[in-house]
Order: sequence, then structure tokens, then C-alpha cells
Amino acid sequence: MGWQPGPRGGTGASPDRDPGVPGVSSVRDPRLAEFASDGGRDVLVPSGRLALVADEVSGPERRCPGTTDDELVGLLRAWAAVESWAAGAKLGVITELIRRDGAAPQSGRHADLPDQWSPSLRHELAAALACSVQSAETTVWLAWEQQARLRGIGALLADGALTFGKARAVIDTFKYLTDGDAARAEALIMDQLAGKTYTQVLRLAEQAALTVDPELAERRREQAQRKDARVTCFRELSGTAGLSGRDLPPDEALAAMASVNARAKQYEDCDAFGDTRMDVLRAYAYLDLLNGVPPEARMATGPGRLPFPVGGGSLCASTRCRPSTATIATSRRATSQATGSAIWCRSATAPARSLRAVGMRASRTSSTRALTTRAAGPAPATLERAAVPATGSNSLRAGTSPSQGPAGTSGQLRSAAATCKNPSGIRPDPESSRVSGEVNSRFPPAASP
Repeated sequence: MGWQPGPRGGTGASPDRDPGVPGVSSVRDPRLAEFASDGGRDVLVPSGRLALVADEVSGPERRCPGTTDDELVGLLRAWAAVESWAAGAKLGVITELIRRDGAAPQSGRHADLPDQWSPSLRHELAAALACSVQSAETTVWLAWEQQARLRGIGALLADGALTFGKARAVIDTFKYLTDGDAARAEALIMDQLAGKTYTQVLRLAEQAALTVDPELAERRREQAQRKDARVTCFRELSGTAGLSGRDLPPDEALAAMASVNARAKQYEDCDAFGDTRMDVLRAYAYLDLLNGVPPEARMATGPGRLPFPVGGGSLCASTRCRPSTATIATSRRATSQATGSAIWCRSATAPARSLRAVGMRASRTSSTRALTTRAAGPAPATLERAAVPATGSNSLRAGTSPSQGPAGTSGQLRSAAATCKNPSGIRPDPESSRVSGEVNSRFPPAASP
């Protein structure tokens, strides 16, 4: 129900939805009319006065007393415009810091702005804004770009037509262009940016950049591959870990993703993972490929964490979990190249983190390596060894022939697992050069005396 006139031409009831806010006057502020849409033709020019009026009419707890729905939306747009205006003002103050940087290197200039600034300016800004030095450097660069090369984008930011994120998207896209190309690209999109979403602004900027410099995409890709390619490991907010490769060669990244999908599909076809989502299976495949874990070991443990050395569980009884002929052939080729490789198994009765090997001694023979383990006191876990012949034999054995393996195992890869007390605890020997990929072990053997 909207506003109704009161008796004898009075002001009547307040039109806001909750007029009974404690401590808020029920008298309607006449300045609220400034935020009405006026048929969609409203133009809110951000300024100090607009920020002051918006603050006052928003009222305590920002309950916006007395506003109609249309005025409430207008008030929201006013705050968004003020936010952009404030971001532009902050960048303007930073450009003045650049002008006053007395320690700036003597280099070229764009109008009254030097092209470089001193490291002390970055540290000073980081202290003022309570941010990292790297973040401060990025902010200084954005301030310089919108003042020295893309003044039109800076004006749209100050007028509230662009948010800070949208202005940064345009500046980032144009950073590889020359000054002349950047000015031409900016002119192509200046009158199209208002009212666009972030994605729309980004696409307009990319199209404009490619229009003025058709070779930009290739040059930008090559430079990113050469200078910015990286792999980062970080902690997620949930306490898990993240591993990310950035600015990688597209063809190699696509091939790597295809390998991850192929391994994940192999896991999906195995009954051991139940209704585990495909995204989770891809995560297992991603880590297993990087760590050189063969698919059989993951299939044996099923969903959950695969400890190192592998432990717990048993080989999956489903025939669908057995490796394909191609997988066996690949593993055999890798095994034949590994001289004297060993497979480690951990007792299924021992906790994953209770293994305490105090000393290890490796003695070599012509065809196998024997390993003895010295433990201080009663060892909480036992180590067994399954040796691989040094010659090109395709069988993995521990003093037994492949024919002695249990019935139902698939191929010679299962014969070694059958000799372990914990068949699922398969881990390549640290000295192995290649067993389903190279392995960097956390448990290198001690040097021979």
C-alpha cells in the first residue's frame, strides 16, 4: 500500500515499508525525490554533496526511512557511483605521489608524470594502505595508466560510469599496446562502456585491442608463457591445499588435462569409488599423475587420502578395476628400464604415521638389491621387500614366480602385490628412475657404509 494523504491535507502515513523503526523520524525527507528514476532518465553525478545526502537519507543502520521502492534503487545506484568516484579520487592522489617522488629514476615522461618511480614509493604506499608491496606496486601502475595513457577510462571511473574492477579490466587489456594504439582502442569503446557488465566490458576491450593491433593476442601469449608461467601451492580457506599452474602453453595444458580426464574416467569405471563425483576423481587423477602413483594403487584404496607410503585397504575385487592391456604394457616398459627397483609395503596393522625406521642399509647383488632395516626397540610396523629383476623380465616378484600369485589377479603387475601383507601398499623404490613416472621419494635410503 502506497502513500495516502492525511486528514485536512496533512502529510499522511510514511510510504516506507517499515515506518516503525525506533529512533527514526516518520517525516519524509524531501531530498529523497532526487533519487527517483524520473522515467529512467536519472543521472547521478557523484560528488561530495551526493555522498553527504546519500549518507543522511540512508539513516541509522541504512534503513532508508521514507523511501519508495524506486527511490531505494536510486539510492543504491548513488552509493555505487560514489564508490567509483572515491576509487578514482584515490588513484588521483597516488598519481600526485608519483609526481612528488624525488627518488624516481631519470627516465621518460608522459606529460608531467615520470615513467618510473622509486621502490621507496611502493613501500610508503604499502604502509599507508596496509597492503603488500606487490599490491601497492599494482595500484601505483593502475594510477599511472589511467592518468598518463588512458585518461578517458579515468574520467569514466571518476564519473561513476565504470566500477574500479571494470576500469582495471580495460587497463590490463591495453597494457601491451603502444601509446598510440591504446588511445585508438580507448576511443573505439568509450561510448559503449556505461551500463555494461564486467564480462561485456572485458570483451569490448579485447575486441578493440585486436582491432588496432591484430598481432596482440599472439604477442601477449608468448610473453606470458616466457615470463609469467608458474606453479603455485597455497592453503585454501577450508584448510585443504591448492595447486595451480598459470600461464602455461595452451597445447601442453590441454594435453595434460586430457590425461587427467582419461585417468579419472578409469577411476569412474571402477566400482571402488561408488558415487564419488567426477570432479573429485579428477583431483585424485591429477595428484596421482604428478606423484607417479599407478592407477592400481588408487583403485585399491578407493575414495579418500592415499598415504605415503601407501597403506590400508586391499586390492579391489571387481574385474572392472583391473588395468587395461595398454596400461599393463606401459607399466612393463617402465619397469624394464628400472634396474633393481623395489616395492615397499607397510603392515596393514600399523598406523600411517607410526613407522619409525632408524637406519637402513642397502646391499647390492648382481640382480637384486637386499634391504635390511634396523629399528630402535620394537618396531611399530614391519617392512617387507618385493624385488624386481635387474634384467628385462616383465614379472614383479618377491622370491616367487608369477604363477604363484593368487587366482584372479590381472597380469604380472599383481604378482608383487600378492606377496605383501598389505597388497594395497605399493610404492616405487626411491632409487627407481621410472616406474609409472618419476618419483621423488620422501624416504631416501641411507648410503652404504
